[in-house]
Amino acid sequence: MYPDEQAATLAAGKAITKTQTTNGWTIKTKRAPILSVAKRSLAADSQVAWKRELGLGRATNQELPEALYGRNLLALRHDASGVRLAFDAREALRSWALLDAEPIPHRSAAPSTWDWTFTTPFRAAWKSDFAFRGDGASRA
Repeated sequence: MYPDEQAATLAAGKAITKTQTTNGWTIKTKRAPILSVAKRSLAADSQVAWKRELGLGRATNQELPEALYGRNLLALRHDASGVRLAFDAREALRSWALLDAEPIPHRSAAPSTWDWTFTTPFRAAWKSDFAFRGDGASRA
């Protein structure tokens, strides 16, 4: 897929999923469009649904990042042992919400006053059941 095709796919609201195997590991990536703040509906991938699921809001003094790539995924599977690790926004935000902690402060590379990044102490989710075929990952 050429870069302009990828941009068109993402602009259409569709995800790009790639899987490859190297040195005994299967690596799956899913790149999806940003969840729009204007997409305030009860759809599973809306910011409203995520806030409700994670228990975030003004009452907890924890909010979702404005720019959220909620459907992006990096999943690793060691084929010989079956060990699986996944890095995704939902699990990272879930672990952060449970900590009841502020985002980790860091310097932004951009010289603007607005920092578009959001960092948590999330390391990875140990996944025993996420899918390596199809479009999505199962939740633990």
